[in-house]
Amino acid sequence: MTYIRMFGRVESVDDASYDREPKKAGEKKEHIERYQVTISIPKCAEFFKCDCTPGTTEMPKASDMDTWEDNTTWIVCEADSVRTMKGETDGRAWSMTSYPATRIATLSAQEQQTLSTARKAAKAKAKKASDDRRAARKAKKDAELKQPA
Repeated sequence: MTYIRMFGRVESVDDASYDREPKKAGEKKEHIERYQVTISIPKCAEFFKCDCTPGTTEMPKASDMDTWEDNTTWIVCEADSVRTMKGETDGRAWSMTSYPATRIATLSAQEQQTLSTARKAAKAKAKKASDDRRAARKAKKDAELKQPA
């Protein structure tokens, strides 16, 4: 089940693979392949980090993700939870949030067009609201100037 869906451009793809140490005697060291995809969302100052295991169900291959990074491709990232890590380094507090992705895919041409249309409509609505506020302030100021003292 997907609770979080983000649309954004790929900023970077980082290899976060690691070796898992065996917990029991006789087990072999296991290599866990993991990637962290950083995406930027329009009008958002922060980047979003999505953790994924390539090659699993509904996940792209590592080579595809490298191509996305080079082209700053638009993707959709779906996650079912949020993971927050907090700590302190040299007396400074820090926190980092990541989303364990359940699905990452490129946007289809139709999805890109829909997203672009929605963004343009939102921009036009914000501009109209700004223009209306500016006109109201100007009308109020003009009315104040015309009143006798």
